[in-house]
Order: sequence, then structure tokens, then C-alpha cells
Amino acid sequence: MQNQKIYNYFNLLELNNILEIPLGPGIYMIICKKNKKIYFGESSNILARLAMHSRGLENQTHDCDTLQADYNLYGQMEFIFAYLYVGSEWVNMKTRVEKQNELIHLNVDYVYNDVKLTNSFPKFKRKVKYHDKLYPSFAAAAKEHGFSETHLKRLVKNPEKSGWVEVLEKNSDYVGSETSRPVIVHNVIYRSVREASIKTGIHRRTLTNHLNSLKERHNYCFYIKKN
Repeated sequence: MQNQKIYNYFNLLELNNILEIPLGPGIYMIICKKNKKIYFGESSNILARLAMHSRGLENQTHDCDTLQADYNLYGQMEFIFAYLYVGSEWVNMKTRVEKQNELIHLNVDYVYNDVKLTNSFPKFKRKVKYHDKLYPSFAAAAKEHGFSETHLKRLVKNPEKSGWVEVLEKNSDYVGSETSRPVIVHNVIYRSVREASIKTGIHRRTLTNHLNSLKERHNYCFYIKKN
């Protein structure tokens, strides 16, 4: 089923020959024509964001190592840069991120994205430290020092040279555990059975039984396969 989803995305692009990316907020993707793997993303300006991806890949500085490796291997002509959704209905960042994460999880075996980073409330909050100063987020540190978050993420990969160190702190908003599995209930993605039970009002044991059931009437819920 997931193969079919990827195949449909790919054929849509081939048939429509999408070459022009419109201005505006939305969801975009980068597809490798060789292996059909996809990188999903969201932005308030998808045209500018895709241009940044292109420059990063050409300059060997892209954050996604697996995407960069395939780009180096196959070359620019084997990649399609395109949009899935664009328009005023995507102005809200939360809406965009939720759709991006939904697409990533639905195609989890075929994406370049790091699935661990798509949890809205991860187990740890990512902070960053430079010398003796701790910043509450990558965005705050990048803003104060006048460079992009992308550049900062590259700096923390080499802390001995750059002086920038990533700091992980436990997130009080985290729901689930290291062994929890994401689930879909009534077409909504949840990070764990526990979270789904809390937000839907379905008893946890009942929901677990239905998730493991093969009966047709229980097809409203199912586990999302993890890597």
C-alpha cells in the first residue's frame, strides 16, 4: 500500500510535468527518481525553501545526510522538486507541520526524513550551548548570532571545532515511551496508544484489542510501521 502511495506521487509529477513552483505557504517534496524515496517538508514560502534545498545539495551542505548521499550518487537530474499543497489555508505553521508529519509517517519506509524528529512533543527538548551560555532553542541561538538554523545544525556536528554543543533536556509534554508505537485512529495520527486513548476517550485496553483485531469493523484504527 505504501509503495502505491509513493508511485502515485511520482506519476502525478511525471504526468503533470510540474516545473513551476508557486509562491506561498504549503507542503513540498523532493523525490529521487531512481529509488522513489521522498523528502517531505513545509514552509511559509515553498519556492524559497526549495531553492535553499537545491543550493544546500549543490554545495554539499544539506542537513539530511541520506538525501545528500543519493544526490551525490545520482546527480541533480534524477531529483524532482515539487509541491503537494499550496495556498492561504496553509498559513498556519501548526497545520503545515501536522500534514508534513502525517505524510512522513504514512510513507515511513520510503522517506529521507528523520522520523524521530516528527514527534510534536519529543522525549527531549533540543537546546544548544555556546561556551557558557545555554540557549532555549536553535532558533533563539541562530537569531542572536545572525545566522540560520541550518548553519547552526552543521556547527553542532563538530563541537570540538565550532564550540557549539547540543543539549537535550527532558520534555514535560512528552507522551509515550521509547517503546511506544504511533497509531492512526479515525484518520488521525497519535504518538502512542496512550495518547490516542486520552484524546479519543476510547478505553486503552479496548483500543489495544481493536488495534490487534482483524475484524473489518475495527479497521478504524491501526499501527504505523516504524523503521
